Amino acid sequence: MNYQLLTQKKCLAELKKAWFISDIVEAIISLIVVGTVGNIFPIPYKEWVMPIVLIAIVAFFVGSLVLIPYRYHFHRYQIDGDAISFQRGVFFRKNRLCAA
Repeated sequence: MNYQLLTQKKCLAELKKAWFISDIVEAIISLIVVGTVGNIFPIPYKEWVMPIVLIAIVAFFVGSLVLIPYRYHFHRYQIDGDAISFQRGVFFRKNRLCAA
């Protein structure tokens, strides 16, 4: 599909801070859940499974932090008379219409 780009209205810069805080909270909750599950339930080969899972969580966290400027660059919005349209993505654009 060939979507038209919305006007060049960028989202607020505070959105970057919100995504950063959201990523930190997500990583902390993931680490707590994995640590709790690892201590409560018997996991076979725990000595090498847990470090791999923890490294994966940290890698996803760092990756999401690196992608914050990218996500910000490709989020747009447009305010019409009775609706707000949001658009995100480069290759796979998603449009969301919020009617009043």
